[in-house]
Amino acid sequence: MFSETSKVVPMLVLMRSFNLTRVTGFLYKDGED
Repeated sequence: MFSETSKVVPMLVLMRSFNLTRVTGFLYKDGED
């Protein structure tokens, strides 16, 4: 069970940070325009 968690958690963190980067980048581009 621990190994499963150690596999899932990093993926969630990566997806979260990736989405955050996309959102901030989108807002930044929108503000630039």
